Amino acid sequence: MSRRTFGAGVLAALAGGSALAMQSEPLTVISGGRIADGSGGPLRDATIVVRGRRILHVRDPRHVPETPDRVIDATGMIVAPGFIDLHAHGDPLEGPQLASLRQGVTTIVVGQDGRTPGPFFDDGITLPQWMQRVAAQGSHVHVAALSGHGTNRMRSGAKFALQATPQQLGAAIALLREDMAAGAFGMSTALEYEPGRFTPLDELVELAEIVGAGGGVVMSHLRSEDSDRIDGSIDELIAQGRKARVHASHLKIVYGHDPLQAVRIIEKLRGARRRGVKVTADAYPYNAGFGNLALLYPDWISDARTWDTALATRREETMSYIAARIERRGTADAILIGTGPDAGKTLSQVGSEKGVSAAQAVIDYGYGGPGAAHFIIDAKVQEVFIIAPDTGVGSDGAPSMRHPRAFGTFPRALQTFRERGLPTERAVHKMTGLAADIIGLEDRGVIRSGAMADLVIFDPIKVNDNATWSAPDTTPSGIAMVMLEGSVALDQGREGPPCGRVLRKGLPSL
Repeated sequence: MSRRTFGAGVLAALAGGSALAMQSEPLTVISGGRIADGSGGPLRDATIVVRGRRILHVRDPRHVPETPDRVIDATGMIVAPGFIDLHAHGDPLEGPQLASLRQGVTTIVVGQDGRTPGPFFDDGITLPQWMQRVAAQGSHVHVAALSGHGTNRMRSGAKFALQATPQQLGAAIALLREDMAAGAFGMSTALEYEPGRFTPLDELVELAEIVGAGGGVVMSHLRSEDSDRIDGSIDELIAQGRKARVHASHLKIVYGHDPLQAVRIIEKLRGARRRGVKVTADAYPYNAGFGNLALLYPDWISDARTWDTALATRREETMSYIAARIERRGTADAILIGTGPDAGKTLSQVGSEKGVSAAQAVIDYGYGGPGAAHFIIDAKVQEVFIIAPDTGVGSDGAPSMRHPRAFGTFPRALQTFRERGLPTERAVHKMTGLAADIIGLEDRGVIRSGAMADLVIFDPIKVNDNATWSAPDTTPSGIAMVMLEGSVALDQGREGPPCGRVLRKGLPSL
């Protein structure tokens, strides 16, 4: 891809929305590429004209304005809306989101797994304050935030109670309303982790009603992703869908080896939509999840206090449970430590080096333990979710995570479709137009007149994720350019200054 510059260069936009101000904004033309417009429709040849932050025209490829400020030659490339990561982690206040940008991602949805962005489990800043701080600092990608159910449950005083009191539920509702009024796109839950795991359905439904009234979405880490419990977990999500749009995050089947089970789950979601429930899902194209070692614990351990009690009073029973759980999850060779001094070693290697069993190594780490990749997903089962046209894409990644998904999810999705001989425009739709509909972004995720000029230009043949388990942070290939609201954020691997915004539902971006 070559780039030619014409005219007087990029002009500063004038204040206000007048026609004169719009004419003074820089005019960029992207020509020569094939357009995947985010709708899922066939690729087509077209010239994209960008005026300032928005797409002005999508025209016949022979039409080029006489005096553009910049012409971008995308010959041999595909031009698509910027990718939207439906499930991302990491905080722009703690470090740049370059791993997302380098994948062609222009918007990340944070506040996942029940935790509002920022240090909120104690007396941290509020979501509106966090938004203002991110806007003041700047971000390399746009950021859309969710209100965390777990955070609000902790702050309301309900914490680990099996039933919140009316006063506690009222406080959680007030916190949720405050976040929604500040521009949160909905609420996230993590029903497999504390404190979400203690939450009954009636509480979830009442909170979903608040989200629905604000036009938001409930994005949920399901109660369980195990093959023998996932159907019930999706039924629980659908029940909340009577009150709001609902969404299953990082859809997978743990221990499942039958692709037909994945097909049945997709059909269950489609059947619910036919009945009027607005339910969707996202997935990532990898066969390992990532979480700490608490995923190996028995039900009688829910926090550090019950951990200490279990080791004092039920140590052998706890050890036996953890050992059996390790075996069921593919043995200690299927657990790769991802953080701390043992990063890069399997749990089996850790145990061998220390001369203890894998279960004892888990206990020796202390409550929670390090983050780890858990290879508990069948690749053929997961592929059903990845190629389904009505399932979005989420990385579930953070810049600090030792998992390839944090650095290569979106190129890998494109790579998967290419290797299977499936249309690239279908993969693009999942990561753009569909994702924008799921989260509620009205002027992004599409290439059309008036839409924000969040764009990615990529080589459909060379795009690959490149990330491996030994080098998970390897930069993907084939992403030639990324634009955020008309500004070049990435050009041939070189990042520009942060130009992302804090997006707010129903409110101007920051």
